[in-house]
Amino acid sequence: MAEHAFLEHGGVLAFAHRGDHQAGPENTLSAFEGAVQQGFCYLETDVHCSKDGVLLAFHDDRLDRVTDQQGLIAQTDYALIRQARIRETEQIPRLESLLEAFPDARFNIDPKSDAAVWALIDIIRHMDAEQRVCIGSFYGRRLRWERELYRLCAPHGAAETTYARFASLGLRGAAAGGLCPGAGMVEQNPGC
Repeated sequence: MAEHAFLEHGGVLAFAHRGDHQAGPENTLSAFEGAVQQGFCYLETDVHCSKDGVLLAFHDDRLDRVTDQQGLIAQTDYALIRQARIRETEQIPRLESLLEAFPDARFNIDPKSDAAVWALIDIIRHMDAEQRVCIGSFYGRRLRWERELYRLCAPHGAAETTYARFASLGLRGAAAGGLCPGAGMVEQNPGC
């Protein structure tokens, strides 16, 4: 039995990355509803924290690319973000709304800032969702907080995985700078 119910699954896991893009715009309730209707049990989303601490299911740190509004989410109050529309009709969903709307789904959630990590942990605990959420991140530091401080489901980061791979090959010192001098920089690169 896995330590977290999120990990209890036989075979390959299929994730609906930001939902079903044919059913609705990415990271919207309609996109996730479409994914669930297609049989997806595992959903992936990113979260950002508004200026006033509301956690939103949204990939970008700015509203500009997919909404009719502009600005950084972290510098905008939720009252203004709530007015933003994706393709003129869809609101940016709060994370709580997704967890409530899909109680049987499991979520892989990538908090895009430190503030989002703390808000995410609060929501997971408040909604008793520890067993159906796995937190992902390109930042090893955030993953360690989630795993070690809060005992939440979180994978190892790139640097930890690289070190484990070298250790499995009997090259324990390699990741510390010998064969892989840039290993410490891996976890500092957030990717896309």
